[in-house]
Amino acid sequence: MNRLFIFLIFQWVRGTHVLLGMEASPVHVMWGPVVGHVAHREVTVSWGWSGPFTDSLWRFLEIQCEPSIRQLRVERVPTSLPHILKLRVGLLEPGRAYRLRAKFQGQPVGDEATFRTRPVYGNWSPGPPPDFTFLIGSCFYLNDKPYDRPGPPYGKDSSILSTMASLSADFMIWAGDNIYLREPDWDSRSGMVYRYEHAFRQPLMRRLLAARGNYAIWDDHDYGPNDGDRTFALRHEALQLFRDYWSNPPSALTEGICFSFEYGDCAFFMLDDRWWRAPNRLPDTSKPFLGEPQLKWLLESLVSCDKPWKFLVCGNQVLNPTGSKECYRSYSGEFHKFFQNLRALRIEGLVILSGDRHYAELLCDSTLLGYPLYELTCSAVLSTPHDIRSEREKNNPLRVSGSLVQENNFSRLTVLGPKDSRLLRMEHLDRQGRVLWKYEIPLNRLKLRPHLAHPGQ
Repeated sequence: MNRLFIFLIFQWVRGTHVLLGMEASPVHVMWGPVVGHVAHREVTVSWGWSGPFTDSLWRFLEIQCEPSIRQLRVERVPTSLPHILKLRVGLLEPGRAYRLRAKFQGQPVGDEATFRTRPVYGNWSPGPPPDFTFLIGSCFYLNDKPYDRPGPPYGKDSSILSTMASLSADFMIWAGDNIYLREPDWDSRSGMVYRYEHAFRQPLMRRLLAARGNYAIWDDHDYGPNDGDRTFALRHEALQLFRDYWSNPPSALTEGICFSFEYGDCAFFMLDDRWWRAPNRLPDTSKPFLGEPQLKWLLESLVSCDKPWKFLVCGNQVLNPTGSKECYRSYSGEFHKFFQNLRALRIEGLVILSGDRHYAELLCDSTLLGYPLYELTCSAVLSTPHDIRSEREKNNPLRVSGSLVQENNFSRLTVLGPKDSRLLRMEHLDRQGRVLWKYEIPLNRLKLRPHLAHPGQ
């Protein structure tokens, strides 16, 4: 009788584990954690599992934070892909560094995530604005031989990802071409999922994505075809997958990927250069680039913003007068109307960050806003660098002397100094973390005044 009882108990436990998919091959983590938006008291983190993470598996999952929190609030965020587990972890403390670990059936799974919650700073908080640092990069081509373009490998030494992960920074901005959809990828949802999975499962990418908060926009190679625009048939599928794999703050718009976030005395406006964009070759000077819904949101957001620093982040270059069709300035009607509105609204403290070009540079245009408008282009982290020495862009009149970098690189930006003399320090770094170029912009230079300072002063 006792043996029969034990046998029945064994069969019940075994059956339960089979039902939960944990007998011979339990679900396990394929990538993650990916740290997304980090607020004052909450972080969004995601993992990719080998199979669907069903509601019945919740009882076996545990989230731990160090320093320890007496009672974490953990909430699941819905995704369209059942194997992605995305969680909001709340009741953290502002301005603190944390380490987060997931355990499944009592065993650690995935890597450890590290992040720092947003510090409290605003009209009602005493003390100076916090100094902070963030990284930005674009064009992450990870080689995948069966589907790569012919010729020499287009993706270069991925050790640069390890360098980026090891640096001290509060968050990172992914400025587009983050996964590099290939031609066999972007004509199907399953192809797009494959490309995200391939990128997110790479060991060095996993390390980078777990190192700090991540904020991402897309460019054409995350969106769909090369130079993609609003005519792309699978753009809704691309949008859903972008939202599944990245954990940005919510947007005020239901379509597209634009959003904003704040850190210290800075506001970041993350732009969508694909969703509303008319074809490059459309012979219409009034054709949209950002599009009316996004422009309305952006202008109103800038007007309501009380932060002295305002960063516009765009996948394409914005100011380049010698660039290709893949530049906001080539959409001349919308471009000039946008900057006329900015000038009429007296928007100060504006800095543009962009990617795409497979080289890095700093541009400065003193004609648009009544003060020097800078654009830092940050590219390429892994893709083959582009040599412009033989092109008309070689002598770009807006380029700040010495800022051109034509090797794999990323950028490190630091906002620092007392409240009345804040400073933006910009650096281009190589794959070993060596500084290739550095430039500093005082906030006072980005103020409206009768006489403009020379960009080099």
